[in-house]
Amino acid sequence: MRSVTASELGAWRRCRRKWWLTYHRQLGPIRPDTVNAAALGTLVHLGLEAHYTAADSRDPAAVVRARAEQDTAELEQTGQHTKAAKAAKQADLAVTIVTGYLQWLAETGADDDLEVIAAEQAITAPVPALPGVQLLGKLDLRVRRHSDGARLFFDHKTVQSIDQHEQTAHMSPQFKHYALLEQLDLQARQGQGQVADGERTGGAIVNMLRKVGRSATSRPPFYGRWEVSFNRIALRHYAEQAFALIRETERAGLLLDLPDANPHAIVPPTVTRDCAWDCPFKPVCPMFDDGSDAEGVLGIAYTWTDPLARYAEGGRPDSEEFAA
Repeated sequence: MRSVTASELGAWRRCRRKWWLTYHRQLGPIRPDTVNAAALGTLVHLGLEAHYTAADSRDPAAVVRARAEQDTAELEQTGQHTKAAKAAKQADLAVTIVTGYLQWLAETGADDDLEVIAAEQAITAPVPALPGVQLLGKLDLRVRRHSDGARLFFDHKTVQSIDQHEQTAHMSPQFKHYALLEQLDLQARQGQGQVADGERTGGAIVNMLRKVGRSATSRPPFYGRWEVSFNRIALRHYAEQAFALIRETERAGLLLDLPDANPHAIVPPTVTRDCAWDCPFKPVCPMFDDGSDAEGVLGIAYTWTDPLARYAEGGRPDSEEFAA
């Protein structure tokens, strides 16, 4: 059974070459960058996971520190002392963000109307139109709202400003992907008598945490939420779009497996300014086009990586999703 995630479809939309290297060839850096905006988001996410997991009694800030110390130690061991110092500062910021978030919850009661169902829960849904294919997603947090019985999912975002997602959240393929999975899962559970018939799918809550150190000159708000809902028509149209993209990736995969395959024609790159921070293949990408030994570099600096590993229980969060 092939599992297709919002991240894979996003990679296909964003850059065919990135999709080819990540999902078709299943490659990733031997030493992933742990000092960047995406890595900061991952640290924050780990702290929130600890907070919202009932069986986890650890202090969220301590969870962040432990992972950051692990990353810093690895940098020190490989002689990357300047990066290790930056990683320590990044850890301080992540701890500030997480502890401030817990204070914000206590002061505002933002979670008082919510019952946590599960944190970091992977869900799947078969695609009848595509035999052998299922949609897969891992929701940061699933909750039930007491006041109206709606089931919602949280997506944690580290952001520059609280209004960053306000204009585009309702158009986000990522949120639609998760909303579709939530709806299909709820329908299946209702059919099995696992949830009440009165429950409904409410949509997404974009949980935004600003990337600021909370100095004397920093101005609130530092945290905020934006709720997004999708009607059945929007989800049906998203499903049609997603299935079409899946068919495109399947066709590309078949062509790439041919003996005379030409990746330049099948999966050309899409270059934007975001390449500088959102693509682990930035160093090697231009080498494919200028005749350099790109394959030689891939053999030295990259290794086989399961792109679905994070969806397994205990899998490390996908930092790309928290790099806003």
